[in-house]
Amino acid sequence: MTVPDPALKKPCLLVASDLSVRSERAVERAALLAGELRTDLTILHVVDQQLPSHLSTVLMGETGRIIEGAAKSLRPSSVQIAIQVALGDPEEAVLSCADHLNAPLIVLGAHRKAEGGGAFRNSLADCLLRRGVRPVLIVKRKPVGAYEHILIAMDLSKPSRHALRVALQIFPAARFVIVHACHVPFKGFLPSPAHSDEVRRSLVRNLENIMNEESKSVMQRSSDAETRWSIVVDEGTPESIIHRQMAKSPPDLVVVGTHGHTGFRRFMIGSVAEQLLDTLPFDLLAVQPPESEQGIGRA
Repeated sequence: MTVPDPALKKPCLLVASDLSVRSERAVERAALLAGELRTDLTILHVVDQQLPSHLSTVLMGETGRIIEGAAKSLRPSSVQIAIQVALGDPEEAVLSCADHLNAPLIVLGAHRKAEGGGAFRNSLADCLLRRGVRPVLIVKRKPVGAYEHILIAMDLSKPSRHALRVALQIFPAARFVIVHACHVPFKGFLPSPAHSDEVRRSLVRNLENIMNEESKSVMQRSSDAETRWSIVVDEGTPESIIHRQMAKSPPDLVVVGTHGHTGFRRFMIGSVAEQLLDTLPFDLLAVQPPESEQGIGRA
């Protein structure tokens, strides 16, 4: 079993594993991403600190050997993989390891489904998004290749725009669909449908400007850059518009921005983001605002 070098300077992805099938998918996806991004990868398993000491000692050794054996079959084989087994609280251990590695991304398996729904609330992903500052990728499907078709939920807010920027940085070769839910105020009092159409056109222009600006700031412009993304603006709730678009063209990955955690908002990640995290059958990347916009550090 190897431990990440404290002097490690090269970016290193972090994936948390609980040895479940859900975690296997996350580890496979993390290895693929590490190969695409040319980064190292650390696989972290946390043993419950509440267990008797003699049992936790045995488990730490056994789980380390299990993960080491499984890691040998991961692809691409060129990825440098470190395995860390920690004793403690999963949330604290993942946050601490991510800070130590300066991980650009934390990868997790999907949370367990609970009766009555709402399984995301109080899951490890939920806790990391409320307290952390790093993007969290939640893997729900077995990887079959790189993320090529990415859907981004946009609401013109700063967190949403930051999520777009992060997605472009991590997946510059993907094709993006920007989805925006439109609300036309006092629609029943408007003299003609043309006014609603003008609202949509205005929103599309705003989104096009944002996409052009972010594309220029993240990647070199190419002759076919304009064809790599499209914009969908429609009336309805964000959830309904997103699900409608996914039914038309299922994405490989969905990206959402979450709220910051200043004051009371520390306990909120956003109702739309939380519902998508809880219900979507697709892999999902949740991106918090930059730390400078969050006001306070982790509690």
